[in-house]
Order: sequence, then structure tokens, then C-alpha cells
Amino acid sequence: MSHRDDLEERDDARAGLVEAPARTPERRGSRRRRAVIVAAVAAVAAGGFVLGARWWRGRASTESGGNRQVACEPEEARQARIARHQARARALPRLFGPTRAEPGPLVQELGVLGAAPIAGAEQRIAALREATTMEVTVKSEAPHAISAIEVVVGRIDMTWGGTCDPTIDDPCSCYNVGDDRDVCDELRRRLVAAWGELDTDGRDSIWVDPTGTRRATLTAFGACRLTFEAAIDATSAIAMTGAAVVPLGAIGQPASSVATALTWTRPGIGSGVGPTGLRAVAERDRVIGLEAKGWVTHATLRAILARLVQLLGKPEAELGPYNRGTIHIWRRKVPVTLYADWSEDDPAGAGRGYDYVIGVGAVAEQALRDRER
Repeated sequence: MSHRDDLEERDDARAGLVEAPARTPERRGSRRRRAVIVAAVAAVAAGGFVLGARWWRGRASTESGGNRQVACEPEEARQARIARHQARARALPRLFGPTRAEPGPLVQELGVLGAAPIAGAEQRIAALREATTMEVTVKSEAPHAISAIEVVVGRIDMTWGGTCDPTIDDPCSCYNVGDDRDVCDELRRRLVAAWGELDTDGRDSIWVDPTGTRRATLTAFGACRLTFEAAIDATSAIAMTGAAVVPLGAIGQPASSVATALTWTRPGIGSGVGPTGLRAVAERDRVIGLEAKGWVTHATLRAILARLVQLLGKPEAELGPYNRGTIHIWRRKVPVTLYADWSEDDPAGAGRGYDYVIGVGAVAEQALRDRER
């Protein structure tokens, strides 16, 4: 029956000419759908095109029963996802040890930070992936020492706010996103219970072991990643020698005595994420400039500054390049600079992370020229 015939029949019924048609479920559904369409059109007419479209999409997903998994995910895939989720949850207690930032037995089987990679590591990684469905990466640095072991515990929903709202987002994408968020939250609770108070750079949870030679980070940005990596404290890392992690005494030395390449990495300093990246500038096989950079928390950045003050004396402090951040300057025969996008009176500094750059020699001279821009 056409919409026009429907209206004529309704008018005849009101006039008493024919018996009023019964309200069958089909007719009721038709009237409900027309009401929904009218409401959606009204929202669009009022200028809310995006809101109206999203509301209609969410309404359409719930009119069929609201069970997005039945509509969008085959049962076999759902069961596989549940099994994968449970396997990851069971593995959590074996990922970490009782001591702060200590790897657990599952991670220790893959190697020791600072030591050479073990034989058969690839087979062990494959076995761990098979048992837990977790992805594992063992990272090494010259001279062939393990610098980090990263375990991807699961996937994290990256929609705004960290949630997927079926009344706003695509209903068929909601059921299968962020399904490991609760596993990641549980891992974080267990780590806090075992290791105590944590540090943060505004995104990652960070624990440094009591000796300062190892740290663990947990991030829930895009994926739930637990990473164990080698670390070193600022006092040990920065020295007036050519062999330190940040070798302030490397200027003038043969490039081959400082590193086997002009770019390399060493353990990260203090509380932060990732290694210390280094770059040497050489001329006639002699080091004339050095750059060291990394990502650290507010407290570690202060420790780096304090160590440089201890070695070089009080610096000048000026605005950094393009009037951003602060550049500390030691004007010496071999100049040294420390740049970071921060200020010492930053009220939000305690919960933030910072990129820092230490320049020595030719790199420091370039940094001083850049600050004029």
C-alpha cells in the first residue's frame, strides 16, 4: 500500500465509512520509522547535520535489538577474541617480578638487559606469542647488548575519550575496539601494588629500579605496552670523558674512539622513555661536536641540569629558539648547551615529559646561532 492510499484509508476510517485498519506490528514499525525520519530531518534542518546523522546511525543500530556483536561479529570470531583476551589476563602475574621494575619469568626467559642476546630467543618469543597471543620485541644496541624488551599486552581503543559510543560511532566498529583496556587497567593495578608509587610523563607510567640501572614503562596509547629497558642515573651518565653515555670530553678525540658510527644509542637517563640518542660531528676523523637527546620526566630533567652545573658551573639561561623553552649556556672554550621545552617555574611540570638536547662544541655553537631566529 502506498503512503497516499494509507492516508486515504485513515481519513475514511475517521469519517466512519470503513472500519479502522488494525495496527499490526508492521504498521506500527512503519509509523515509528516515519517518526524517526521526521526527527532526523528536523535535526538536519536546524543546522545539526552531523549530530542528526550520528543520531540516526545510532538509532538504526539499536532498532534491530541493540546487539552489535550478533549483527557485526561472527560467533566464531567472538569466541576467538574471548579466548585471546582470557589468555592475556592469565599471563599478567608472570610479566613482572616483585622488585621495582623487575621483569617477570616470562620476560626473563627472553634475555637480560645489558647482556648479549641469548641463543634461541626467536623460538622463545614464538612460544610466548602462541601461549599468550602477546607480541614481544627484543631490542639490541651496539655492541650487541639487549637494551629493551617490549611486550604488547593488547589493543587499546583510540577513539576520543578512550571509549566507543554506539550512539555516535560506527556501531559495527564498537564491539571490537578497546577489548584489552580492562586487561591493561588490571596490569597497572598489579604493578602499582607490587612496585609502589610511579612517575609519569603525562602519558606513560614509569618505574625505575633502586639501582637506577633499569626501568619499566607502561603505556596505554594505541596499545597496552609494558617495556623493560636499560637505564642510568644522570650522575653516571654525564662525565668529562670520552667513554660516558654523554661524553662531554669527546671533543678533539678520534671519532673511532668515541663510537663505531656517527649516530648511536645508549641507555636512557633516569625516569623517561626510550634510549639516549647520540650524534657526533666529525672533521678529519676528529670529533668537533656532539649531540645527546632523550625524553625524560620533569624530575630527571632537573637532575641532568644539576649534573651539568656540578661539572661546568652556573650557566646563563635564555629563551630557546623561536622564543620557546629554555636554553642553558655554558660559554667555555668548548661551549655546552642544554635545551628543553620547559621553564623552571612551570606549574604543570611535575606531570609532564620533556625532550632535551645537550649540545657540545660545534653542536652547541649551532644552537646558539639558532636562538637568534
